[in-house]
Amino acid sequence: MKQVTAAVMEKDGKLLLAQRRQGDALAGKWEFPGGKIEPGETPEACLRRELKEEFGIDTKIGAFICASRFEYKHLPIELLAYRVTHLSGEFKLNDHDRIEWVAPGDLLKYDLSSADIPVAQALLPSPLPFKTDEKFGAAMPPGMLAELAAREKAVAGNDPVCPDCKAPMVLRISQRGPVPGAKFWGCPNYPKCRATIEFKK
Repeated sequence: MKQVTAAVMEKDGKLLLAQRRQGDALAGKWEFPGGKIEPGETPEACLRRELKEEFGIDTKIGAFICASRFEYKHLPIELLAYRVTHLSGEFKLNDHDRIEWVAPGDLLKYDLSSADIPVAQALLPSPLPFKTDEKFGAAMPPGMLAELAAREKAVAGNDPVCPDCKAPMVLRISQRGPVPGAKFWGCPNYPKCRATIEFKK
């Protein structure tokens, strides 16, 4: 399974989407732009490189948001989404037909690539502020933040610790696999650390 990065870039409350150019395997589909991680390359370095190549811009890579897996006919991928800040440079369309800045609530109105849909779902407006770099560490489906906030208040201080890097683990939701929607404890340092613990009520 090939690891691919995706940029969640915000401007004036809207998020960047790019449309794949004609002739591409996913021609016409919209995506959070990024690209394949090369051997020996970190996801952050990959994303900076890809955004420079695709748009001619310089960027700062921020917090990890979530991962999404999908098996396309031409390539199974794991999509790693990160917050990104645009530092400098005018956008040039080197690998896409169009770009648009889209309100979070309108993301699913676009014909997104399959691997990008869970990322868009995680970015939908929710009752609580969406954060990826504090308490929960990763994106959750709509409504889950409120549930986790209530649970955190009830069991504060009892969350497990990652067996590998000793960081407090965060509650996550499986989006694929044998039991989609199942809860599990995951390391906040994903994808560098992939340790998980079964969630028990």
